[in-house]
Amino acid sequence: MANAKSGQNLQNEATPLKIWQKNVMFELNLRTHIRKGEHGMEIIICDDNLSERSLMIDYILKWASEKHLEIQINTCKDWMELAAALEGREWDIVIVSLDGVRGLDTASSAQPLSRRLIWISDLDFGVQAYRMCVSYFFMKPVSCQKMQRALECALKGQGTT
Repeated sequence: MANAKSGQNLQNEATPLKIWQKNVMFELNLRTHIRKGEHGMEIIICDDNLSERSLMIDYILKWASEKHLEIQINTCKDWMELAAALEGREWDIVIVSLDGVRGLDTASSAQPLSRRLIWISDLDFGVQAYRMCVSYFFMKPVSCQKMQRALECALKGQGTT
């Protein structure tokens, strides 16, 4: 099991982990994810790479902490899980981080959410992202700065310009 205080990578998707950050407890279970309070902003990440999902969670937590936002983060590993999570539920921000054409297909399928969609890819789909009016598109690798800028744009409901 990973130790959250030492910053080690999380190893087991089914292992619950409690994280204390600035006297606020976040419950982490890499399926149901992070929770602070019962309400707040809801974010879902679709990424098939566990270490990338964990990194994005860290970046989002940092951003939310700086903005004093209550958030809940959920993750899924493919389009089928994302489609099930999107059904009948309103998400504040949807993040799709799948490589290649799978990412394009998933982002296209989630297009009705385009003003709240962050799309991350290993390939340059910038033109497609612009045409779909996604909130923010960027190429991997994911960095804290890129993620925070993308979250700001998605929060404002802006399309890619």
